Amino acid sequence: MDFFVLSCNILADAYIRSEYYRPDALPWLDSAWRLPALVAYLRGFDADILCLQEVETKAYSAIAQGLGKDYAGHLAAKRGRPDGCACFVRRRAFAVEAVTVLHYRDGGGSATGEQDSGHLAQVLQLAGAAGRLQIANTHLKWQPPSALPLQRWGLIQIEQLLASLAAPPTTIVCGDFNADPDSEVLASCAAAGLMDCYSDRPDAYTCNSNAVAKRIDYVQHGAALRAEPIDVPAIAGATPLPSPAHPTDHIAIGARFCFA
Repeated sequence: MDFFVLSCNILADAYIRSEYYRPDALPWLDSAWRLPALVAYLRGFDADILCLQEVETKAYSAIAQGLGKDYAGHLAAKRGRPDGCACFVRRRAFAVEAVTVLHYRDGGGSATGEQDSGHLAQVLQLAGAAGRLQIANTHLKWQPPSALPLQRWGLIQIEQLLASLAAPPTTIVCGDFNADPDSEVLASCAAAGLMDCYSDRPDAYTCNSNAVAKRIDYVQHGAALRAEPIDVPAIAGATPLPSPAHPTDHIAIGARFCFA
């Protein structure tokens, strides 16, 4: 059985600041245009599983309505933030057996267990004709390269997520990691037995914040799954995002999987 997983940071309206974007991208930041364009953009991939980040309630409702009853939707809201992560699963492909939410306990003196940043992971247990699948959808907090050990938020968060997951061979972990391919975050994923779908495509850039094209979005998978990643359009630092073709500031990525 083949199935297609798509991951995309859809850009929460609450985080839009016009000064962060190129002038030729500004017309495409208007939510009146962007929201229906996002729905059409996501529907166009015809994915079996959609893992989305920076999803606000309004966007979640519009996407759920656009995808229709063929999909089961689940939204996990960040604590103290206007957005969260959302998964949509095609009903004929997988049954959703369980959904859990991991609210990260960040560093910086969080010994009391308080969640500092609000970032989270959404973990679904799925059952399909060929077997069971565990999929984690997350948005990790960005950290500057000069961060001290207790402030390496992305590393702290991904290690919590990896420690919480069961059955790594049939696991997919995807989302906006806010980390480069050669970072500690990706090294932790590799150490846990996960493989990067785009490891042989170093120029598969997914965003260009600060006018620098980079890859910070990932689809990782365990050894019991085989993956064929989809092609992504080439972008450079000067590529306007959002744009008429891409109604968010990240490029959607994904892969078609089968059980090995």
